Amino acid sequence: MLIPSSINMLRYMLENAHKRGFGAAHMLQRARDCQIDAVLWGALAQNAISPQDLGLSEDKCQADLLLFRMQQTARISLWQRTLACVVPALEEGGSDCIVLKGPPLGIRLMDSEMWRNTSDLDVWIKRDNLEKSAQILEKLGYRCGIEPHLWATNQILYTHDSLVPVELHWSLAPSPWKSPSFDEAMERVQTQEFRHTLIKVLSDGDLYCHLLLHAHQHYFVPKTLIDLCAGIGNLNIDTQLLDKYGLLRMDRCVRGALSAFGDAPQSGMCTNAMSAIIRGYLKDMLADARSGGLIFGGDSFISTVAGVGIRALSMGLLDGCIYPIKAAADVMLFGPHRLGKVMAGFKF
Repeated sequence: MLIPSSINMLRYMLENAHKRGFGAAHMLQRARDCQIDAVLWGALAQNAISPQDLGLSEDKCQADLLLFRMQQTARISLWQRTLACVVPALEEGGSDCIVLKGPPLGIRLMDSEMWRNTSDLDVWIKRDNLEKSAQILEKLGYRCGIEPHLWATNQILYTHDSLVPVELHWSLAPSPWKSPSFDEAMERVQTQEFRHTLIKVLSDGDLYCHLLLHAHQHYFVPKTLIDLCAGIGNLNIDTQLLDKYGLLRMDRCVRGALSAFGDAPQSGMCTNAMSAIIRGYLKDMLADARSGGLIFGGDSFISTVAGVGIRALSMGLLDGCIYPIKAAADVMLFGPHRLGKVMAGFKF
């Protein structure tokens, strides 16, 4: 079942899009752009949101829901086929891996693989195994399309003609974020069976850290906030890990903000301020075509500069005083931009 705060968040965005005069077709397209259409259809399937909330007739809603189920089933089947091909090949080649996100995460967070958007197969390997893992993927027909900003990333995307893309991660988060090492995560790793394939996945504690880090990396877009709502409701969160990786302040801020969509909103000056910020941020998300995607800051030089500035300021969410300042400086000097590329030459 979907978490009530997630439902309330969706309803809030739908209501505000309605007030601005947008219809169902526009809102569904915006939901696809934001990669939250799966959770929206899940809310409709569970009668948590009505067709009228979306501006659809009952018959049209049922027909579109059936179409989505068919398309999502096909996407998940292709993802599963990719998983069954890639993970055994990596492990047989000597590269232990942890599967991140994907349909198995949908099962853990939402009790169903159907109601979470999935595109890539994300696998986490040791940095020492990167070259060997890349060679294994290439033998399977994968190729690296775009050269990554290696000085400021933690992953490389590989594409295939008939399987879903694979992202090789060599850390849970790039610099300047602190995160569990691969060996630490392997000590706590869980196993999960997905369609007859046994895979390694993050423990609850590591997974919640990953959800926070992923949300921060992507400017807390709706998809990441919905994941956090589900994580807070369904995972056994380890506050010692949050403390170790400097995420306690961010966790408090996120919980304060998301309380705006809880059944019993919390009160307090800081919480009220965070709730107001998140409501303002999400208000026009299903109306404005310029917001909500997982990538921000690449449209123009001005948007890139704005993205770097916002990212640097957001480092204030990390614990302590020195850590956020160092992280902000790292973003400005060594981020995935031209200056970062130049500075990385001196750094390494």
